[in-house]
Amino acid sequence: MEIDAARPDAYSLASEALVEMGDIEKAKKHAEKAYNLDRERPEFALQYASIIMALGDMKQSLNMVNDVLKNHDMVEAHYIKSNIYENMGDEKKALIEAEAAY
Repeated sequence: MEIDAARPDAYSLASEALVEMGDIEKAKKHAEKAYNLDRERPEFALQYASIIMALGDMKQSLNMVNDVLKNHDMVEAHYIKSNIYENMGDEKKALIEAEAAY
């Protein structure tokens, strides 16, 4: 897959396609590239955080989502954070974040 290195959105789209194809490791690399190319766009951070969560690194994923929430109160961020807490076994915090998302 050839990607225009100057377009982080191209890496993000490739990451989405790779997730759909089941290649989560390659998806992670593309999401990380999009995030590193444009750290000002919270959707890239959330995409990367979601993939990291799927790979089992709840701490890093939670840190990334919290960084996004410092500047952007986004429904998607609360939703991801709820899933992280659920995966960590903290149902109370998961519920609080789910309620914040909706």
